[in-house]
Amino acid sequence: MHRFSSSEGYKLYDDTLPTLWALKEMEIQTVILSNSDSRMRLVLDSLGIASYMNLVLLSEESGVEKPNQEMFKLLFKDAALKPEECLHVGDELEPDYHGALNSGISAFLIRRPGALGDHERKSNGEKVKTEHTISGLQEVVDWVRRRNKG
Repeated sequence: MHRFSSSEGYKLYDDTLPTLWALKEMEIQTVILSNSDSRMRLVLDSLGIASYMNLVLLSEESGVEKPNQEMFKLLFKDAALKPEECLHVGDELEPDYHGALNSGISAFLIRRPGALGDHERKSNGEKVKTEHTISGLQEVVDWVRRRNKG
């Protein structure tokens, strides 16, 4: 059980901390919206990224899971954000990508290259617009910068 409540069972990608730092420097709210239990808070602390988060919403605590729109409504309420002010990045087609889009949020589906990326979570017959698929988190920073210039 310790494996699921510490960094032992998880690994940050090389672009994670630089991305979180860049978003924090731009004063962008960063939220974890996860279909997991309260052990995720321990994991975030153990990985050293909890301090980058403005809010952590967990399905076990909220009683609702993505893709249910109620999970996204909690995000809007608790973070005081409108759907058009949000970008959701996730690695699961239905709960992350479609859940966000159906809630009025812009969404990216991350498909990292390599054995632990693209093929690990890819769904059979997966169809996502190419411009909505990213291979790394730097693309999120670039998107936010472009969006904030306009």
